[in-house]
Amino acid sequence: MFVAQQVAKARRPDRFLNVVLLTTLLTSTVAVLERVTGVSFYVLFTSGVLEPTYHNLRVRGLNFEPRGLALSEAHAVVICVLLLSVRKRVRFVLATLVANLAGLFLSGSTSGLITTAAGLGTMSLARQRVRRYMLWTLLAIGLAAAVAAQSSFASTWQNLLMERLGTTVRHGGAETWFENIVYRMEVFDTVAALFLVANPVYLFVGTGPALISLPATAYLPLTVYSQDLAMAGINSPPTMGWLLELANGGFVGFFFWVAFVISGRRSLDFVIRHSSAERQSWIVGKWAFLGASAIYVVAAGFLTSCWALFMGLALGAELLRQRWVILNVRGHV
Repeated sequence: MFVAQQVAKARRPDRFLNVVLLTTLLTSTVAVLERVTGVSFYVLFTSGVLEPTYHNLRVRGLNFEPRGLALSEAHAVVICVLLLSVRKRVRFVLATLVANLAGLFLSGSTSGLITTAAGLGTMSLARQRVRRYMLWTLLAIGLAAAVAAQSSFASTWQNLLMERLGTTVRHGGAETWFENIVYRMEVFDTVAALFLVANPVYLFVGTGPALISLPATAYLPLTVYSQDLAMAGINSPPTMGWLLELANGGFVGFFFWVAFVISGRRSLDFVIRHSSAERQSWIVGKWAFLGASAIYVVAAGFLTSCWALFMGLALGAELLRQRWVILNVRGHV
């Protein structure tokens, strides 16, 4: 609600988005420094211990792990494309975009690539100018990928992509088409999906907030990769938003999440229609909210706090809508 109150007070969603960009610029800069120095700054700042980065040189900046870095960069890339399309603080946005693309690449996160694609894919529904800048961004990513393919870091990407999309199955041999899909997910998603299919009643009622890991541990495929997790027990909910909402509240919970997104978009559309001076800022806020929704559904889940921030953006629009309705009603009394 704090974000909602601040957005409603300032009536400038682009200011909120600039703050998000500043934080991602900071963590992406630290990620680049981590790659150059080989020092894990996350461990240094949280534990006061000087340790090297991951053995495969994947960096995480100021995040708990590489995919956390990549997911925050995915949000930043979407915001940068939107701000460039309206030519807001072009130099700052371009510098942030370059830094975030560098952080995204150095993270070596396939989920980061997938979420970036989902967020930018949502932008394809926006107006033509946004789509044009989105295509330029995709071109820049493609050129950067072509150059990076010649580096020593490319082998790390190749191995990770093979785990997700190639012939490698992370959790053992798949016997059915369903296993062939879920065995390529993060382990938290794999066990949640296997549990829900084996116990379909929970598809309707859910298991409660972040509680699915308790019964789902028994469905963990036992391999060399997962034997330590089996002993300790799964202690995290699914990473994909759609599966997280389904696990928490079943179809009912997922329905209410979808209803919130639709309601949030309607509130933003309402403010856009009734704004004049800051109409462009609210248009950017609307598409940033929809892009963040797509990112959350595909791979963000509980892994980032970004979705909660964008929920605040939509709620801020709803606060303004309610105020307008109340004032309009009073004006006719």
